[in-house]
Parts: sequence; C-alpha cells; structure tokens
Amino acid sequence: MTNEEIMQVVKPTICRQLKSPASAQFPVDCISIVGDEVGGYKIDGFVDSQNSYGAMIRNDFSAEVKIENGLPVVTTSSVAAKATAERAKDF
Repeated sequence: MTNEEIMQVVKPTICRQLKSPASAQFPVDCISIVGDEVGGYKIDGFVDSQNSYGAMIRNDFSAEVKIENGLPVVTTSSVAAKATAERAKDF
C-alpha cells in the first residue's frame, strides 16, 4: 500500500472535522505514516485550513488505518489544535 493510497482515505475523514474542508492543505513534509498492511498504519501530521474567521490555522491530526479486503479503511481519526496550545505555553 502506498502513502498516496493511504492518504486518499485519510484526507476526506480529516476534512469532515474542519470548519472549512475546501481550504484544507496537507503539507506532505509534515506527515508521518508508520506501519504495514498486517498491523495497520498510524498517520500523524498537520493540516492547514481556514477557521470560522477565514484565517489559516495549523492543526495536528492523527488517524489509524487498517487494510480490509485489500483496501485501506480509517478506523480512528482526530483533529486538534494541540500544537497551538503547546506553543502558547512557551510564551
């Protein structure tokens, strides 16, 4: 299973959790995909999208994917502004 095939099922799942799904951008160099077809895959990364005010913000996302009948299926997913909260603590 290629990373592109995995992300084809992950992106729509993550986008459904955003305020502005059409504005979603997934920086390729900020995405980690670890695992295999037997044990499944763990995907972590960032997604940039517009908030309610139209400003672009960066959120963390994570997902787990397993392979069923040769096709990737998202089993869990979440989007959170965790990175923003952690950066705010640095101030």
